[in-house]
Amino acid sequence: MRRKFTSLTCSLLLLLASASAQNTALSFDGSTNEVTTTAMVVPTSGDFTVEFWANVPTLLNTPTSLHEFVSQGQGTTNGFYIGYDQSSGNLRCGDAFQATSTPCPVGKWFHLALVNSGGTASLYINDVLMKTQTGYSISATGSNFTIGNQFSPFTEFINGSIDELRVWNIARTAAQIKAGMFGVAPSTTGLVAYYNFNEGSGTTVGNSTSTTGLNGTIVGTPTWVSSPIQTGNNALNLDGVANHIIAQPNAAYDGFTSGTVEAWINPTTLNATNMDIVGLRTDGTTATKFSFHVSSTTIGMWNGSTFNTIPATISTGVWTHLAFVTNGTSTDVYQGNTSGTNTLIGTISEAYGTATGTNLTIGYSKNTGAPGDNEFFNGSIDEVRIWNTALTATQITNNMLGTANGLETGLVAQFSFDEGIAAGTNTGLTTAFDNTANNNHGDMGTSFALTGPTSNFVVSPLSVILPVTFQSFTAVARDGQAYLQWQTGLEENSKVFIIERSTDGVHYGDIGSVAAAGTSHTLKTYNYTDATPATGTNYYRIKELDLDNRATYSSIRAVQFSGAGAARVAWSSVASGQAEITLLPGSNELYQVIDINGRKLRQGQLSGGKLYLSGMASGVYIINITTQSGSQINTRILVK
Repeated sequence: MRRKFTSLTCSLLLLLASASAQNTALSFDGSTNEVTTTAMVVPTSGDFTVEFWANVPTLLNTPTSLHEFVSQGQGTTNGFYIGYDQSSGNLRCGDAFQATSTPCPVGKWFHLALVNSGGTASLYINDVLMKTQTGYSISATGSNFTIGNQFSPFTEFINGSIDELRVWNIARTAAQIKAGMFGVAPSTTGLVAYYNFNEGSGTTVGNSTSTTGLNGTIVGTPTWVSSPIQTGNNALNLDGVANHIIAQPNAAYDGFTSGTVEAWINPTTLNATNMDIVGLRTDGTTATKFSFHVSSTTIGMWNGSTFNTIPATISTGVWTHLAFVTNGTSTDVYQGNTSGTNTLIGTISEAYGTATGTNLTIGYSKNTGAPGDNEFFNGSIDEVRIWNTALTATQITNNMLGTANGLETGLVAQFSFDEGIAAGTNTGLTTAFDNTANNNHGDMGTSFALTGPTSNFVVSPLSVILPVTFQSFTAVARDGQAYLQWQTGLEENSKVFIIERSTDGVHYGDIGSVAAAGTSHTLKTYNYTDATPATGTNYYRIKELDLDNRATYSSIRAVQFSGAGAARVAWSSVASGQAEITLLPGSNELYQVIDINGRKLRQGQLSGGKLYLSGMASGVYIINITTQSGSQINTRILVK
């Protein structure tokens, strides 16, 4: 979904140290645990969609081979359920859609969506359509909606974890399913029930929508577990020993002789041995269209018959952007950095090979089975893109500092690794999602640790490109405060801007927010004041949340402050004609209110360090405060 932004014509809301919410799932033991409701949640007539994330450690055959994630109705006429049959290993989607011929994924998190549209059921796994069934319907009577077990009188308990369970009274499209996999706004049209399992304790599973009477009651003792199901701004760290990603052959990878391959890399080590970045080559054979490699002194390309290199200096512990542009006869190599500089560093005298039907490999290359011959990449990789067109230097420069949205013309593969918790516990999250419409996701296998700062998802160096006309973002220091301003030229479905601050450029926390209007096609200007910056370097970025709760990030700005302990002023325009000003720290200091023409309008003493203004005309004012030490603080405020 495209995001576009608005203006608050002058109202600022100051929030200090906003804590992030926990992200949990509910884990069932396969024998006695379930969640019951007192309503038929899934619509029994008309279109609907049911979707959730699940992680099943193994397929059970006790006490029966049948186990259900969710259910509703009764077993005599088209009962509704989604589960698996251990005897076949396949998923089941109700009495009217038992033969899905779709294996239930085991030992990994996966997203499942069942859509009923006009009596045709469609089963999606990880936003890929797996199977359809005509003549689909479900019973209108029987047991209420149940999570983790079959409807009465059957006992088909599920084993494993469930998260982000949503029930809709509309048939969601494939594009909507893809866009909302990791979360949507509870107010989204058509959303009947939304169980995000973020309670973390207790015996109630809450419904996040406005529909009443749909909360669930926990039966038995399922456990709350940490969940990695969320969208972050991440990269992927590989250990240089076994970690790699393989995506299956795809027709979109064949047929083009001119193209562009991009990736951000941050090597942990470099030596004379080549390490593979990305390639189109088939495991166990020599069939190769291309693969690109890096060593301590060179960058190289293999096309199935020839390997050529150019001299290059790549630093360890530093993020570097590489782009390989092939024109049909040779390949230009561009090297960029996080400051936005992008330079042509050489030309490799070869083009793509002729192999077709190859795998896409990341961090892993010469797959011929010889020990030590796999050229595993040691370090972090982000934003891997393959294009079927040769990009210009300007196009590369303009787009390298952000995350593509997957819809760009000519983009046939894009892996941004934005799922999961950076350096957190991501056990079972072993799918690298392809953000393009090809949905040719990569398999991370079982070698990743998926916990801690290595062999796991880690913090990305990139901003996610705001899918808006984001005109500017500035941050300046003035009077001991950081003044942030950003402009947008186009907004759609935007909900709120969250201002994030970091003192190390890596770990960010929320410090405030500004509301967004949702839709705007004109230039909008936003302002925010950080009244209490830390001593030293403060890094700022803007996180925009859509109405579907998906996040995108601005570029990063740094502001330097010195002099710990200086008094600072926080303020907000709380209502029309009103403002609240706070001196930190403060007591009964003298103040003056001055208009933009220099006229003194009010004066007096603060009360407990606070000043409340009302009956003010809309406009800009200067608040002059004399501190206990006799110093003057002048702060500009904006009253709406």
